[in-house]
Amino acid sequence: MGKKIDQDCVDALMEIKSKILELIGESREIVRGVGGVIGERAEAYWISHIEDAIESEFSMGSMEDTIQEIKESLKDKKERLSEDPEFLNDIKSIYEGGK
Repeated sequence: MGKKIDQDCVDALMEIKSKILELIGESREIVRGVGGVIGERAEAYWISHIEDAIESEFSMGSMEDTIQEIKESLKDKKERLSEDPEFLNDIKSIYEGGK
């Protein structure tokens, strides 16, 4: 069974994303200081790949995409709850393994 999806999940992912981007910025400064082919290769390959995986608008599944999908899922659940009170019982049944 997966973790309960709620705003805490979104907040945690956003904090992790922020930390990763901060560390990538520090890494970029380090490799720029090294310079030459080593720095250029790091910038062109692994730094850019990590950044793309975190928040590229051209990616099919970046970390930011996941955060937005979770937010949308939470919004959809709230809307469905307001429209269909029985939806909550359906969700509880799913979390309890169909009991």
